[in-house]
Amino acid sequence: MSLPNDDAARKALPIWDGVVMYFPDALAAVAAVSKAGNDQHNPGEPLHWARGKSMDQMNTAFRHMIDHGTGNRWDGTERHLAKAAWRILAALQLDIEAERACPVAITQNTSKPCKKLPARSRNGKPATKRGMILSAKAKSIKETASTSTIDALLQRVEATNRAIGE
Repeated sequence: MSLPNDDAARKALPIWDGVVMYFPDALAAVAAVSKAGNDQHNPGEPLHWARGKSMDQMNTAFRHMIDHGTGNRWDGTERHLAKAAWRILAALQLDIEAERACPVAITQNTSKPCKKLPARSRNGKPATKRGMILSAKAKSIKETASTSTIDALLQRVEATNRAIGE
């Protein structure tokens, strides 16, 4: 889902009243996790989500929830639940982006590869959902980014695919 363009549909989506005002403290904690994560993974760089780093959203989220559930509420200066929430939001964002790039394959929960995305990775193995998401993101950025940004992103995607064995 994206923010609608239609004025009436935009007004019907209560982002402020239905999310921010329901969970202001929780969202502040998640924002603190974003800042701490950026400082850790991208020192000296402006705040941004380095999507090619630390991509195991679900396992990491559940490890943080287990830590919280066993009484260890804090991971340094950040809450384990805030870190889990960040990871779940990241997984949701990636899932929405993948669905946007390949709606039929994702929404029908099929293992058939999307025609818009590569069916096979470079080593001939079936493409994983992670690889499909990375490819879709590279394609969407390619439409709006400069050539140097695209080249840098594609190099990161290729390195990530090599690291995860695709």
